[in-house]
Amino acid sequence: MRAYSLSEEANHSSHMKSILSANEVSPMRRSHSMSFTSPFIDKAFGIGCEDAILIGDFSKQPALPVCNRNEGLMNITCQTLSDLLTGTYNCEIGHHIIVDCRYPFEYTGGHIKGAENLYLKDQVIDFFLKDPVKPPQDGRRLVIVFHCEFSSQRGPTMCKFLRSRDRQFHYDNGDYPTLYYPEMYLLSGGYKAFYAEHKELCEPNGYTPMNADRHSQDLTRFIKKAKSWSGESCGKKPGLR
Repeated sequence: MRAYSLSEEANHSSHMKSILSANEVSPMRRSHSMSFTSPFIDKAFGIGCEDAILIGDFSKQPALPVCNRNEGLMNITCQTLSDLLTGTYNCEIGHHIIVDCRYPFEYTGGHIKGAENLYLKDQVIDFFLKDPVKPPQDGRRLVIVFHCEFSSQRGPTMCKFLRSRDRQFHYDNGDYPTLYYPEMYLLSGGYKAFYAEHKELCEPNGYTPMNADRHSQDLTRFIKKAKSWSGESCGKKPGLR
């Protein structure tokens, strides 16, 4: 089975207006007219044209202000995440999940309040896809925010991985462009930047760098564990239903 990536779609941005206009077509018609034979269609994180950004299922604009867009990811600022955590967006967002993709010793040394520590792909599959989290029944949105230390590699990689699995599952079941998680963001600057600006929203109140000397052995062990994932353990998408 071929997994569809965001990077291979980067050369097709000129077609995005057709995606935006297709947003006004019924979901059934879109599922037949938008084929993965044109890879750009899976601009999965809401890349739009100059005057619009859409979330991953092309149904609406994002609830949170997007500060920049990089490789198909919608980035938000530390202040926006702080506002989300303190209730500024409660009228529109009913449930949020913060995914901390750092290694456990980093997470233990200080993390954003309520964040889930998911640094392995198996953990992401177990948490999000074996029993998908449902959005609130009152019509408010479910949003997910990924980050790592700087949000430069581990966070973006895991965010793209979840979107790829989510997208592939629904496509294989003839339900494109439906997604379990259409609205996902990346925290710009990562935990380091957030801790510098909002220590009061971190617990414990601390920051342990990935390359901290006292954790050199832990780092080696966790890097090896993270790289050992090959996808074979997932077989034929177990747990995806």
